[in-house]
Order: sequence, then structure tokens, then C-alpha cells
Amino acid sequence: MSYKAKHINQDKDVELLCQCKWIIDKTVHFHEFTICDLAEISAPEGKMVTMLVNGTVVDMKPGKYSGNIDLIVSDEYVAKPASLMKFNRLQAVLASAICVENDKIIPEKSVLEAVHDGTVTNEAADGVYIAAAGHFNGIIVNNGKYAIRNSQMDMEGFGFNDYIGADCAVTVHGNSDVEISNCEFNMSGVTRCAVHAGGNSTVAINNCKIINMSPASDWLGSFTWQLPFRGTNRLCQTADNAHVTYNNCHLKTNGWGIVSVDGVDKDIKVDFNDCYMEATGPQTYAYGSFCIGPCTLNFNHTVLKANGFPIICMCDEGEGFVNVSNGTEIIGRRFGLVSISDGGTIAMLKDSKMDTKLANFLFRGSHTSVTVDNCQITSESKQFINMIDDVNTDQRAQNHIIPVGVQDIYVEEHDLAAYDEKEDIYMHLIHTDIVGDAMNATTNIRAYKQSRIGNGIGKFHDTMTGLFTPESIMENILAELPEGAEPPEPPDFGDPDANKGPKNLVLKLTGASVTGIISSATSHYREGLTEITPDNCHEINDVTMEATPTVNNGVILELDGESRWIVTGTSYITKLTIAADAVIEAVDGSELRMTVDGVITPITAGEYVGKIVIEKI
Repeated sequence: MSYKAKHINQDKDVELLCQCKWIIDKTVHFHEFTICDLAEISAPEGKMVTMLVNGTVVDMKPGKYSGNIDLIVSDEYVAKPASLMKFNRLQAVLASAICVENDKIIPEKSVLEAVHDGTVTNEAADGVYIAAAGHFNGIIVNNGKYAIRNSQMDMEGFGFNDYIGADCAVTVHGNSDVEISNCEFNMSGVTRCAVHAGGNSTVAINNCKIINMSPASDWLGSFTWQLPFRGTNRLCQTADNAHVTYNNCHLKTNGWGIVSVDGVDKDIKVDFNDCYMEATGPQTYAYGSFCIGPCTLNFNHTVLKANGFPIICMCDEGEGFVNVSNGTEIIGRRFGLVSISDGGTIAMLKDSKMDTKLANFLFRGSHTSVTVDNCQITSESKQFINMIDDVNTDQRAQNHIIPVGVQDIYVEEHDLAAYDEKEDIYMHLIHTDIVGDAMNATTNIRAYKQSRIGNGIGKFHDTMTGLFTPESIMENILAELPEGAEPPEPPDFGDPDANKGPKNLVLKLTGASVTGIISSATSHYREGLTEITPDNCHEINDVTMEATPTVNNGVILELDGESRWIVTGTSYITKLTIAADAVIEAVDGSELRMTVDGVITPITAGEYVGKIVIEKI
């Protein structure tokens, strides 16, 4: 049975919405308001309705509400397709307390009743407070210059699309110039960013405290299990071509990431100056920053702590740049800088510190280039570099089969003594002393090809609609295209086979020292582990490294005249360059023996190529 729609257009003390469709024609106010289970509430076409209960925005769900109840009707703000939503031309209709477009507030698109305290002008919001316990944006700026100062926003609840900036404290679109200073944003939502900077915007965030401590959820980022991230939120998001600067900010989350970069168009830049950043919590296995696409990340005198990966690199060919400088501290309860399926990110660490529990640098299926200059690098496990095979197939993969007992076979065309900038890892140490092993355990087994591929990418919500489209929906998208228009380009997630083969490790020392094993190696998961799935994905990187003779995993080591290698165990190398006055010695003062292709060879200045073994005797 269906009922004729009813209209609400006047204030009442008490209102009951029973089983039918209700249209809120204009803003109304109540003191007692009940929504029955089968009531449907909407606004006229082109309008939105937002409910405030005692000044806080809440979702209109069945239930009884008492107090000062406001149903605010406003014009729709339409967020145009952006970030990874461009492919499906996915738009979002957003409601916000303050909507700024083209350098002025649009009252018709704003829910100003949700703004408490402070002052609001066309130029700035100063000293305001906004609270939301449902789908709602605090402030949206689109094609405008605006300042948000001395303000606080408290927001909780599930966000419906963080790629496009839905349900954020501050969302920036278009060609905007935004300053956020001396503010506090407290988020408690799943997939609900505090700040979204997109379009061609420039955003400066100064002296702010931005925190998300999300509640437990059944959804723990299942579509990213191969990375493996855990948690339910990324605190801040940068997309499209935005340039964002964080100055003296405290950023804290228990989600899967602190500051994300995603949906990059041509160029993104994010600067961190004098910041304190932390990702922590019992369900957290997170990144601090994510370098993906054409992206530059600069860390200046900043502390970055993360339970998983303080810095993660996943860029395409030569598009990523990471600069760590001026006393920055990288603290990882597990790793430090991690490259996964990375296609040539250039990372520079200078005058800074890194302290980790596991490997300082973890490389999976990448050809990253790293320079470490005058840094303090320490690892509780005495692991400096771990190079292992990548298990990352694509987001449809359901599992990873561990190749137990499978032997790697040498690839004839693979030159174990040459550096290929499009395939290999390059590490340059300058005036830096390391205590830890540098191990290359990459192979040509390509076990990722055995993964089971499913039709989905894990349980999720509206966000994924913009990424992966069923054929039926895609047919509708193509049918709606104007005559002569080009069909949309699908997101480019790269070649799943790229970077998955064996790698050489190039380690160059300039006025530096390494105390440890530098060697080809094999990696082993715990005994009895044969498969990795979303349920045990935290074990993807948990391998034991063992120095073993080279197969496809070459190691190229170069020492200048001011460098030193203190050998702690048998090492297998494929090319060794020793400058005059360079020192290679055993850690305990015993003698070392070097063989090249089985021939005992003095350890003196020169260049050596072949099956090089250095061991204590």
C-alpha cells in the first residue's frame, strides 16, 4: 500500500512522521519530533534537509527526539567528479554549515544554524564551533579565498566518500586558497577525513590539532590487505593537484593513515614543517604519509611515528619525491621507509633520524632510489635493508600462496653486476654509520601469479563505486555521454607484472660505514604458513632473512676511500668496488677471506665481479 506524500511547512511543538513520504518544504522547528520506522523524509528537488538536535547535526533516523529540533532546508552543493571519482563521473551532494563559492558565502547552500559562536564573514570564519553526529561537512570552499581561524569542529559517524571530500571538517575544491590556523578538529568516524584538499587548491594549515580516533568497525580496509593497512580512517586527504602545507600541527589517528595522497591528477605537493604526526592504536597498522602518483612530500623538522609504515612509496615511473631533512625523526614500531610496487620514487634523507623495530628500509617489488646523508639510522632488530618479492597483485586478489619449497632459477639475461635504474634498488649512504644487515631476497618465482582473483574487492560502501564499475552501470555511463564525446579513461592502476621480478641492490658508501651482513639472501615466513589472506595479512612482511648464494638477487657494493664495512657474517656479493684507503674488516678482529668465483683473492683496492663470498676464517 502507498500513501499520498505529506508536506511540512510550519513550526510545531510536537510532530510525528508516520508511515508515508514526507516533504520538508521549508525550514521548520519542533520541540518533540518522532520518526516512525517506515517514514520517508525528503526535500523539494534541488534542496536538502539537515536535522539539528540541540545544535548538533544528526542523521534523520527512526526515533524520538526532544529539545530544540531544527529541520533546515538548503540548496544542494554538488561536488563535481574529482580524484578517483572522475572515471565514473561520480558527483556527490553535500550539506555544510558554511559553503563558500567564488569568494563569498552562499547562504542558500549553508546551514548556518549549525555554526555556534564566533564570527562568519565572506573572508573568514573565526572562533566558530560546529558539531555533527551524522553525514555533514563543516566548511566547504570551492573556487574561493577563505580563512578558518581559532575554531573547533567535532564530527563522528561513517563517511560516505572520502575521495571526494564528503563529511569532512574542511573540504576544499576547485581553484581555492585556504588558510586554517589555530583550529582543533576532533573526528571519530570511519573513512571520514578531517581535511580534504582537492582541485587546484592551495591550503596552509597552521598550529592546528587534528585527531581521529575511530570506533571499532567490521570493515578494516579489506581492499588494501595486500599492503597491508589496518584501521578505518585516513586523517587527512590530498587529491587532484592540491598543494598543502602543515606548519606546527599535531596530527594523530588510529586509522590506516595520517596524511593520504590519492586520485592524483598532474601534481601534488605536501609540506610538513615542525609537525608531530602519529598513527597509533590496537587496531592500527598504518602509514604516516603515502607517496603515490606525481607527488612531492617534504618533511622539515618533523616527528613522524607510525605502527606500520611512517613513509610509504607507491609511485609510477619517476613521479615520486620524498625529502626528509633538518632534524626530522622517523619512528616506526615496525618499519621506516617502505616501497611497495614503487616505480622510481627518489627519496632523500638528510640531517635526520630514523629508529625502527624491524628493517629501516623495506622494498617490495620496487626500484626506488634513496640517499641518506648525515643521518642517525637505528634498528632494534639490526636490519638495515630488506628486499623481498611483492605479493601485490591487484585489489581483486583474494589470497597469496607462499611458494614453499619452490626454487628460484637464474634468468640468463639478468646482469647481476649492473645497475638498471628502472628495475633495481639504489641506496647511497653519505657520512652515515649503520648497524644492520642489508639483504636482497628478491626472486623470479613471481608467486603473486598464483593468487585467487575474485569478482569483488572486499566489503565496502559508496567510495568504491567511483573506482570499479559493474558492466551494467558502465553501459549507462556510456549511453549518457554527449554525442561525439570521448568515453572516460579508467583509473590506471599500473601493470600488475611490473617490478615483480628479481632486483639488484646497489649500495654505495661515501664517508660512511656499515656494520652487518651485506648479501644476497632468501626470505622465509614462519614454519607452517602457506597462505596469506585478509585475515592474516599482517604477516605479509614478517619474514626471516638468511644470507645465501646469489641466484637472481645481485648485490653491488661500492666503498670510497673514507668508508668502512665491518663484516658480521658470511656475505654474498656480485660486484665489489674498493677505493684506496677503504676498510673491510671483521667485527671481532678475526681475519676475513674473499673468494671470487671460488678463487681466494686479497681484499685490496680494486673492482671485483663474479660470485664473491666474504667470510670470517
